[in-house]
Amino acid sequence: IATAIKLGSNLGQAITIGNHSADNPVIQLFASNSLEEFAQRYIDPWTAYYLQIKYPCTDSALIAMLAEKIYSKIKMLGGEPNVVKMERIHKELGPRYQF
Repeated sequence: IATAIKLGSNLGQAITIGNHSADNPVIQLFASNSLEEFAQRYIDPWTAYYLQIKYPCTDSALIAMLAEKIYSKIKMLGGEPNVVKMERIHKELGPRYQF
């Protein structure tokens, strides 16, 4: 029963996220053909903070986390984060992806 409640709760969240996909820049990024451009712009300069990622799901999780943080900064700042802010984001996320 606990699993069913948990699953039902997650399903509700998935439906909510799906219904608001137009408002979610992370979902829009994954739905677009601009992942390579995103990676070149926001990941490649800071690859030293990450070990080689061996699993596609880890890649996707990292991209989603970075996108959420970067798009939040863009919204908050009204423009692109500078190099110092980008480096802080990568320093924060890098240790989480040292698999």
